[in-house]
Order: sequence, then C-alpha cells, then structure tokens
Amino acid sequence: MEVRGGASVQVTYGKGPSERQEQSMTSHHRTGPDALAEEAARRLVRLHSDAVTDAERRDTEAWLAARPENRKAFDSLRAVWSALDLLPGSGAAAAAVPLPGHRFPGRRLSGRLAPPALLAAGLALAALFGPATLDRLRSDHSTVAGERRTVTLADGSQVQLNTDSAIAVDFSGRNRRVTLRRGEAFFTVTPDRSRPFEVVAMGAVTRVVGTRFAVRRMDEVTRVAVEEGTVEVRCPAGIATPEDGLRLTAGEAARYRSDACPTREAGVNVARATAWRDGRVVFDDRSLREVVDELNRYRPGPILLLAPDLAQRRVTGVFDIGDPDRALSAIEQVLPVRVRRVAGYLAIVTGRDG
Repeated sequence: MEVRGGASVQVTYGKGPSERQEQSMTSHHRTGPDALAEEAARRLVRLHSDAVTDAERRDTEAWLAARPENRKAFDSLRAVWSALDLLPGSGAAAAAVPLPGHRFPGRRLSGRLAPPALLAAGLALAALFGPATLDRLRSDHSTVAGERRTVTLADGSQVQLNTDSAIAVDFSGRNRRVTLRRGEAFFTVTPDRSRPFEVVAMGAVTRVVGTRFAVRRMDEVTRVAVEEGTVEVRCPAGIATPEDGLRLTAGEAARYRSDACPTREAGVNVARATAWRDGRVVFDDRSLREVVDELNRYRPGPILLLAPDLAQRRVTGVFDIGDPDRALSAIEQVLPVRVRRVAGYLAIVTGRDG
C-alpha cells in the first residue's frame, strides 16, 4: 500500500516581525475582504495581549474610526470569537474598544441543511476562527493544513515547517530563540558557540550550538528527535532547576509534557519520523485510529472515524502527504471501511455496513 505523488513547493522567507527592533500595528498593504479580516484579527489578538502598548491602542482606535468597514469587521470577528470562547483572556486592553451591544449580524444557518453538511459548516467555522488561527496571528512564520515551508533565519539557520505549524522568532541581542507555538519543525542550525540556539515548546527549552533536529508539539506531549549532533532538552520552567534535563545525540529522541521533565523515547526511527520533509508519511503496523489522526494533520478538512470497532485494525504503508484523500481511498481498498466526503470538506470513515 504505497502512494507517491509530486513534491510540494518550498518558499524561503526573510526576517519576521520579531526579528526587527520594533513592531507596529500599521495596516498591511493588502486590499479586499480577506485582507480586512486578517487585519482585524491581528489587531484583536494584539489588544488582548499583555504586551499591548498605549500607542497601539490609540492606533487601533484611529483605524476603527477611519472606515465603517473596519469597525464592522472588527466587531463581527470579536463577536464570533467571544461566542466560541476563543479570545486569549479579557485583559485591560479589551476595554479600549468597547463591543457594541447588538448581536452578531450573521445569517442563520438554514434548517434545511442535512446533519453532515451542518456539521461540516460548523467544523469549518471552528477551524477558521479556532486556536490554529490565533497561533498563526501570534507567530512570524506559519503554515496551514497541507502546506510545508522552509524559512531561512537571519543567522543562516533553516527551519522546515510541517503542516499546520507556527513559530515565533526572537533574534534580538544575543538571543537565537524560536518558539514553536504549534505543529512540527525541523531545524538545521548554523553553528555559533557565542550564541546557542534555543527552541521553546510547551514551556521547555531545547538548546544546541549547531545540529539538525526535529521538534513536534502534539496535544499534550512534545517530542524532540535528533538527526545529527547533540541537543540538550531541559525541563519545563518551574518543574526543576534549569540545568535538569536530557542530552540527546544522533538517532535519539525524547518526549515531555508541560508538567514533567523529558524522558528518553525508545524505538524512534528519526528518518521515518521526519519523512514528511520528503513528502511522505510512513506507517508500520499502526492502528487505523493513529493513521486517521496523522492524516488529519495534512487535510484541510477533518476526517472523522465513526467505526470504533475498526479503530484498532492495523495499517502498514507509505503515503503521499500531499494527497491524504488518495491515502483514504487506498485504505478503503484493503480494510472494510467506507469513506464519504461531505461538501468537499469533511471526510467520514465508517464500516462498509455503516
């Protein structure tokens, strides 16, 4: 069961906002409804940040007063995010731009929608305004589901971002620090003994001088896998002293939670775990549940596995991450499952009799 396809396009980017000395809330030079929504979202997140300044509050107040469309986009977005409980805390900044008392002026979803289509619409809305969007807005470089990207940092180090990933970069002063806010990244670090390179994920710091390694942030666990060189994975802040942690060499891996120090992870094949860099994902005797969870990372619309009696069926294969639907079709040929696609977005996996 092997599916292969074309390679994705990689784009090299320069400096991000946090690599510069100052960050302004001035509007980007893009136009159209998507650009307006993005600008409104950027300002909304910044206003709810603890680091927001008085100048930024005044700038946003002026932006809101400049055009009715600006106010409408901002108010609508905040109403949706508040309803979904997605805003990152109330904060004093929120009071700077009061939310009108009227209801969100959106259209109701038609009651004639079939349940799967209604579910697809709800999932699409949650994805559009959910945590992934917030993480991307708080980052310097990011990817959406199904996208990969290579970023070149100011020191020449390279970061390969996997699907649905986001990083913030801090190269101020003697810092070489990257925060992995979500997803997965592979780092090829330019050596500089005077400025160690640090990757922060889920409160813990991975520290290196020059090496090649991957960091993957999952729901509750973060994994660090080393391809070349040596890395130090330190305990999350507040768990132990800063010096506590693990030293990993080539071929080794560790995992940790936000409330626990890292532990070595046996049996990790680093080349297989990072095969996504070549556009592939490799499964060796993995459960259908695990396979669906992994494919979900690469598909813009979610995959729902509604066959609990089949969730532990085993799958072995190599799939093209650029075409997760083709992977689902291949699985459909060898396991007693059926895949239904709804509204070109949602994929539902059931038993053939389901």
